[in-house]
Amino acid sequence: MKYCLHCDWQTQPGIARFDQSKSAVEHFVETGHAIETVEAVSVDGSTSARGAGTDESDGLTFG
Repeated sequence: MKYCLHCDWQTQPGIARFDQSKSAVEHFVETGHAIETVEAVSVDGSTSARGAGTDESDGLTFG
């Protein structure tokens, strides 16, 4: 999931990573707002966040 650090913009769950990234870039270009990426990963039935606060997935995280 990708979300804006400055407004209520976010991608919806279940959308392909490419489409989320494209939408995030469009939001950044239009607004200049920073985008954060958080991926939920299920491990043995539990969910943890991976990549929060980093740019490991697509380089869109700023700050």
